[in-house]
Amino acid sequence: MNSLDWKNKGTVHQVFGRNIFVIDEGNSEETMVILHGYPTSSYDYYKVLPELIKRYRVIIHDHLGFGFSDKPLDYSYSLIEQADVALQLWKQLELT
Repeated sequence: MNSLDWKNKGTVHQVFGRNIFVIDEGNSEETMVILHGYPTSSYDYYKVLPELIKRYRVIIHDHLGFGFSDKPLDYSYSLIEQADVALQLWKQLELT
C-alpha cells in the first residue's frame, strides 16, 4: 500500500477548526486506539491494520502537523495540545 492508498482509506474530521486525518476501520464492539510516534504518522500501521481489524474497531489519527492532518504555522505542537485534539476527536467519534 502506498501513501495515496492510505489517504484514500481515511477521512478528515474537523477538530478545533483543524483538519485531522483519521483511519477508522473494523466492526467489533471492542475498540483499539493507536497513537503514532514522533516524527511519523498513522501510515506506520498500514501492514498490521488488516490483522487488527479482525478483532477490533481500530482508530488511528495523524497528530496535527503530521501525515495528512493540517500543518498550521500558528501552533505550538505541545504534547498537551496534541492530547486535547485527540480527546476532542474521540468525543466526536463517540468513544467511551
